[in-house]
Amino acid sequence: MGHSERMDAMTYLAKTARVTAREGLRAQRQLISRSTLVALLFLLPSLIGFGIYVAWPLIFGVYAGFTDYRGLSAPKWVGLENYIKLFTKDDTFWRSLRVSLLFVFILTPANMLLGLLVALGLNRPLPLRSLARTAYYMPSLVSGVGTTLVWRVLLDYEYGIVNQVIRSLGGEPVGWLNVDMLMNMFWSVTFMSVWRGFGSTMLIYLAGLQSAPQQLYDAAKVDGANRFQRFLTVTVPAIQPMTFFLLIGQVMANMNTFTPIYVLASSTIDSTYARMKLITIPIYVYQTVYFYLFFGYGTAIGWVVFALLFAFTFMQFRRVYMPSAQRKAAKYAGAEVL
Repeated sequence: MGHSERMDAMTYLAKTARVTAREGLRAQRQLISRSTLVALLFLLPSLIGFGIYVAWPLIFGVYAGFTDYRGLSAPKWVGLENYIKLFTKDDTFWRSLRVSLLFVFILTPANMLLGLLVALGLNRPLPLRSLARTAYYMPSLVSGVGTTLVWRVLLDYEYGIVNQVIRSLGGEPVGWLNVDMLMNMFWSVTFMSVWRGFGSTMLIYLAGLQSAPQQLYDAAKVDGANRFQRFLTVTVPAIQPMTFFLLIGQVMANMNTFTPIYVLASSTIDSTYARMKLITIPIYVYQTVYFYLFFGYGTAIGWVVFALLFAFTFMQFRRVYMPSAQRKAAKYAGAEVL
């Protein structure tokens, strides 16, 4: 075979290889597009539900916050008027915000500290430990309406068991649910919320405690650390992800305290007056939207609360995760220098 023939054969083989590669790439693209189409078909019901029940209400909610929307007529664009009124003229909003923040500052540490203490106690080998864990967690499984109705009966002024016990001990009955005695009702709601909420906190902390390596406790004990020092140096870092998760969740949940106040206030003669006495942000939004039909203004209140919670969550993310990321970056930079 001459030189020219060998060149022709090599050229032919190169062309054949390019054609084969193009056909293989085309077949691969067709396979990917076919598999993508099949995946989209399976996802289509979820995507439709997401668009109808999440994406569209979210988009419309942003728009409604800048409108005067009563629900029975078309929205009327008012720009920032709702937000200006909210911050400068609405005293009820500021009162409801103070009450909501008061619930946050009391319920959040109470739920987390009580849950942690119970988790620490139940993490030890105790008799009937599983039964105790179940008993502490059970109130979290009951609906908020159900537990509030039970406590409404227990705290009733005339026939409640709590006041019956107080009478039997020679004391005077207490108006736990008297809306004119605002602090009594506030502490009643607080106690009910802690009783129902700390069980789930306990369960999450218990999972974190059981995931802590026993070798670290043994090493700390060998180094002479006492029980409190082992708690600070081993237990606290081990449960830090759970603490972060619970802090965010508790703040959001307590900021949106609604069910206990609504159910307890419904037992009074003038339930609207009762809700106005102990009013939180969700109660105020509920009254604004469903009693007075100010859908646009109620949506604006909701977006303000969302902005507050988002800012708090973002700051916690920066505080917890940004320093660790910076430490890792500095460590890698030092390793590269070496």
